[in-house]
Amino acid sequence: MSDNLDKSAEANQLRKSGDFKAAIKIYRELWAIEENKFTGAGLLHCLRKEQKYNEALELSSEIYSKFPDFDWCRNECIWTNISAKLFNLPENIDTLSVVNIANSILEMKPEIIAYNFVVFKVIKTAKRNRDWVLMNDWLIKIDSEELKSESEIKGNWTDRELWYYYKAVGLVAVGDFEKGLEFIENVKGEFRSKSKFFDRLSAKAQIARQNFEGGEEIYKKLTRNDRVDWWILQEYGKLLIKNGKAVEGFKMLLRAAIAPGPLINKISLFSDLANEFEKQNKLKESFFHLHLVKLIREENGWFVSDELIKRTDNLRATTGHATVSNRIKDIFKMCKEIWSELGVRKTVNKSRKSINSKMLRGFVKLGDPTKPFCFIKSGKESFFCSKSELPKSINEGQQINFQLVKAFDKKKNKESVKATNVSVVKD
Repeated sequence: MSDNLDKSAEANQLRKSGDFKAAIKIYRELWAIEENKFTGAGLLHCLRKEQKYNEALELSSEIYSKFPDFDWCRNECIWTNISAKLFNLPENIDTLSVVNIANSILEMKPEIIAYNFVVFKVIKTAKRNRDWVLMNDWLIKIDSEELKSESEIKGNWTDRELWYYYKAVGLVAVGDFEKGLEFIENVKGEFRSKSKFFDRLSAKAQIARQNFEGGEEIYKKLTRNDRVDWWILQEYGKLLIKNGKAVEGFKMLLRAAIAPGPLINKISLFSDLANEFEKQNKLKESFFHLHLVKLIREENGWFVSDELIKRTDNLRATTGHATVSNRIKDIFKMCKEIWSELGVRKTVNKSRKSINSKMLRGFVKLGDPTKPFCFIKSGKESFFCSKSELPKSINEGQQINFQLVKAFDKKKNKESVKATNVSVVKD
């Protein structure tokens, strides 16, 4: 008996120190000798941590049937089922399958953290699958007043923010626009850091109820900020085009293209631009954007439709680009050159305070062509300048106007200044 107690103490110590693999071996020996509830809970915990889910699920069923009222066993059974069945769900899983898993876990009466995790998993799956009625039904299973209002990671959504946002989404999605708009107006003041999402939802509700002017006005306010997300610009651009404002909409799509964001997330944007270029009979430009979409899909192992292949091949033949590069980097560069030729450049963030509101004058020193920066000589001083700030086709030594903004010199580890708002001096 004392030998088993020593082994149990050793296994517990290994578990607490994080050496789950070594602990499992001892726990298994002890479980074979006596199916003790503490041994079962410890073994299940280690199996879960080591992601040995097949064995863990089998053990979970066994110990839950034997010790349903022992909190440690019950909690380990709950989190084993959550980890094995709800973590890393397939993207194409249907909502009903997730509901069935969730209900089987909820029957074990999880504590609040596990309970909310399970319910939110159903809500998120329903939202992704556009099962709006079911999403709304599961939202009321959570008491929003008890949800966290702080996130462990700065900038992430809190559970409370998510619940209120999903509630608003659900109202709008089922066509209850008046109630949805009223709800958004009442709650968005509490969630100022996520106000753009609530405002965007208001815009969609206005558009859905045929108030296109109201929807446009909200998007217009959202896009006044230089730091606006590219996907909001894309949505606004598509709305403008749909409402017969093709020129304005096209410009908005171009703004979206140059805005920061992962390349692979912008596939639909590049497709939209390809379509607009084709409408304008700018087939070369359309080809490069469509070719970029195809390359990104191929690179990531995503489905490439026959229609996309056919359109790309037809445009390739029409424009005579039979030997064009198949490197994403090269084609993306070509697209950026197209945007630049159309006069689209990254907007200078107006929140950056100029230390000299007057335009200064100087001469550009381009330096190494492989470097992304240059210097501007003004009097006896030289100022750092990113080449992205320069007008297209500028020449070495060309006279320019510029302003200075505060910056930070990482190399010298001190505050500095840099040139911005660069323009060529007209004769």
